[in-house]
Amino acid sequence: SENTVKERLNRVKLSLEDSSYFYPLVGFSWSSDTEWTLAKNLAKLNGPLLAKFILDVKDKCPETNIRIIAHSLGARVVLSALDSLYKNASRNTQNFKIASVHFMGAAVDNEEVSTNPEDILKDPTNWNTPKSDYGYAIDQEVIKFYNLYSSNDNMLELNLLRPYPPYQVYP
Repeated sequence: SENTVKERLNRVKLSLEDSSYFYPLVGFSWSSDTEWTLAKNLAKLNGPLLAKFILDVKDKCPETNIRIIAHSLGARVVLSALDSLYKNASRNTQNFKIASVHFMGAAVDNEEVSTNPEDILKDPTNWNTPKSDYGYAIDQEVIKFYNLYSSNDNMLELNLLRPYPPYQVYP
């Protein structure tokens, strides 16, 4: 809901301010409260919208540094946005780069952020579905990229005891 989005954005804002970060903060929300496969597809579809928003901000405020924080499936929105920026480089008339991207508990396979195409082809966890390879988009569109995670977070690892299908594997 809109109220939940506002509450979460405010929580991030307060946390950043507590760390002496007082720059403007913009939230990007998308319809993620749905079945897993549909949510992944929606994330990918929302990436170009985020890319357009970023380009619009840079057109109006060229000196603005863009920093992105994303959690869980939101990381897929950001990767799709970076891919859109990378593949449509002609739209980036200022040739700017995103200052930083911070993923927290990203719902993304490590192979998908690699610049080695073999990582995608040889990965046994794709369950016969194609993966995206975002490594070059990250390399070309971002100055500093961070993938923050906890080794204790096993939410998306294979667990046959969970009530939902075990195909959601991020080892």
